[in-house]
Amino acid sequence: MTSKFSPQRYFCTVLITLLAACGPLVPEQIGTPTATSAPNFTPVIQSPTVRPAETPLVPSPTLLRQLPLNNLRMAYIVDGNLYIQDGSNAPIPLTNSRADLDPIFSDDGEKIVFYRGKINDNNNVYSINADGSQEQALITNDWLTTLGSGTKAGPLAFVPSTHRLMFNTYLCAEDLSLGCTTGLFLVDTDTGGIKELLPPSSAGYLPFGGGSPWHGNFKVSPDGELLSVAMSGHIDIFNIAGKVIRRNIMTYTRSTPIELFPRVYWLPDISGLIVALPAESNYGGGYEMTPTYSVWRYSFDPNTAVQIPLEPSPMWIYMECSDVMYVSPDGNWVIFNRLEDNAQLYAGNLSNWHTQSYQLGIDCSPAYWSADNRHFVYGRLSGTFLGAADKPLIPIDGNFLGWVDATHFIYSRFPNERNILIGVTIEKTITTYRTGIFLQEGYNPYSVKFVILDYKADR
Repeated sequence: MTSKFSPQRYFCTVLITLLAACGPLVPEQIGTPTATSAPNFTPVIQSPTVRPAETPLVPSPTLLRQLPLNNLRMAYIVDGNLYIQDGSNAPIPLTNSRADLDPIFSDDGEKIVFYRGKINDNNNVYSINADGSQEQALITNDWLTTLGSGTKAGPLAFVPSTHRLMFNTYLCAEDLSLGCTTGLFLVDTDTGGIKELLPPSSAGYLPFGGGSPWHGNFKVSPDGELLSVAMSGHIDIFNIAGKVIRRNIMTYTRSTPIELFPRVYWLPDISGLIVALPAESNYGGGYEMTPTYSVWRYSFDPNTAVQIPLEPSPMWIYMECSDVMYVSPDGNWVIFNRLEDNAQLYAGNLSNWHTQSYQLGIDCSPAYWSADNRHFVYGRLSGTFLGAADKPLIPIDGNFLGWVDATHFIYSRFPNERNILIGVTIEKTITTYRTGIFLQEGYNPYSVKFVILDYKADR
């Protein structure tokens, strides 16, 4: 969510896919937030209450008060080995291969999936339990070879609330005109069993030989029951067992020689999709870098698609980094870039079509929406910023790691510090707290993933 591990990707996968929704906490309102559907954590402020400043504020570490976050579970890589850490407890090494890469968590934090091998191989995918047990190979080079010599494992995604992992395979010919074969599979990370959902079939030549610039051609619904699949000029809806539910819900012009796949974003109630359709018919013959997309809202009932006339339209700034656009959890807002406008960042309202621009200069970073559908974090090579609709950007003094809930996010000040800080958004300010959590020395900042576990901080 690119040969899988291209150097460019490391600049843009700052992480986190998992948002939890808890009630807000401000320094004047100390206590347990009211939980909706998210796990509960109980912050404790360990110093006198101080009213936040009226301007953006990131205090120095020596002045910070402490807000423990003991139900934070993190996985990250140190010198090619996988580590796990619960809250402020000591980090624990889970592997000793010195060749592990890019871990991802299951929703419950009990299963970790990661690559093992050389960067750009994408041939060996492993899983391990959070307690260090049951390390096993899920996808191997030998198994991929049965689909054709040179086959690679494509993008990976856990099915929500399960230990099942969805993944593409791809095999691209050296001759662009011959295209690629692309398959879709489901592997059970508990048993290791692999199920074919869609057999490898012909697709357009994938960007730069496949991998993460492609981002895959599937998207799992939030309830884990449905699956959108785009290929060869149309989008189909399957159930999780691989049976077609709706065919050709939307069509698009298949670009050649590289097929630009649509980007699909499920609405939270599974009533429809936000879809970015590629607008290019010819792509890949030279050094094209900026394909454009039209944005649509598709509804299952009735079976209709309505174009959202954003002005300007989204543009995939670089195929080696980030996504076409980033849709808020409720499906009403979108963040996107445009290289032709000096890579300006845009926030678009998908209800009234209004767009707001931010002057940030050229970049290729992802945006991360909070659960309140108002705030987003945009990470850049020259800095990280907190934004909100119709408000100026606020700089964040560190490397963003992810949202904890609607108003809390965690970050580190790598490479100078190993401690995890938590920022709280209050109107136009950011108040920062220490968590008492320190990462293992030598950690890879681009590998840090986390989940919020369902237990209280005083456990």
